[in-house]
Amino acid sequence: LDLYYSNSGDLSNPNWVYIETNQPSGGNEQTIVVQFDLPPGLNHVIRGNYRWKGKPSSCTGGKWADADDLAFTVRPNISDNIFV
Repeated sequence: LDLYYSNSGDLSNPNWVYIETNQPSGGNEQTIVVQFDLPPGLNHVIRGNYRWKGKPSSCTGGKWADADDLAFTVRPNISDNIFV
């Protein structure tokens, strides 16, 4: 599983930045946990590219590959801006 990140703001043409690759320990269903800090910005996209063999890539073609994106917006911490 190759993981990538983008906060370029243009979802139609993201600038993918490599995070890391995780190899499952075997068959069957597994949970892979990855932690990293989001850089500043409101709009973020994380891509998981699952591939069979080959080199890390944000989009691997082929029968045994699948890429999925998770796009989300981070709301600024408005509590810091409240005056009494």
